[in-house]
Amino acid sequence: AQLLTRENALEEVEVITTGLRIIAEHPSIPSQNFVKALERIDASIPHDFLLEVSFIWLNFKNEERAERLLLRFLEKEKAHKVASLVLSKLYLGQGKSESALKVLTDIPRDDLFGSADLVQQLAEVGVELRRYEIALAAQQVLVKHQPHNLQHQIRLAQLFNFNGLCKEELEIYETCLKNPETRMQALLLKTFSTPPFYNTESEIAAARTRVEDNLPLFRDEARREL
Repeated sequence: AQLLTRENALEEVEVITTGLRIIAEHPSIPSQNFVKALERIDASIPHDFLLEVSFIWLNFKNEERAERLLLRFLEKEKAHKVASLVLSKLYLGQGKSESALKVLTDIPRDDLFGSADLVQQLAEVGVELRRYEIALAAQQVLVKHQPHNLQHQIRLAQLFNFNGLCKEELEIYETCLKNPETRMQALLLKTFSTPPFYNTESEIAAARTRVEDNLPLFRDEARREL
């Protein structure tokens, strides 16, 4: 049965969500009655509660109901960053990469690129779709948001490589080689760095030579890490 008034809806949703919050902290408490109650009022949940209830459904592994509520929420608040991020992550986890991308590109550009979490998600979706130009643009913005995060820098270098920009890639590896935390990772990536596709036998031979020449260095670095 659907609730008839907003006041009743608010009261019942508050009771149910409070109960489910308690259950989330105490997994031993049976949750069936609260879940059934939430299912009963699902279609009449007021807008103000849609986002929180969608999170509850995600906690209970019910992605279908969570998706439905997130879409309802975004009908009124199309640029909501948290709802858009959660829905995009949900789609990406389901293998719906195009849908995940559309959720993000529906956000106004300034809002999208103004959020580190959103541009990081955009980079991940771009890689999944092999739209490396999108992933690179997003990763460059992410590095501007968090310039001291060396893992973001290394990911940017890889995306430069995927886009055929090997000079820019190697410049980042040179910087990361100076930091003990990223030295080994940067060394490996730099050594194996190649254009996205081998075009000639000489390129294949050059890559093989780089690996063979650096094997002693890899062993030394591995011992140092240990």
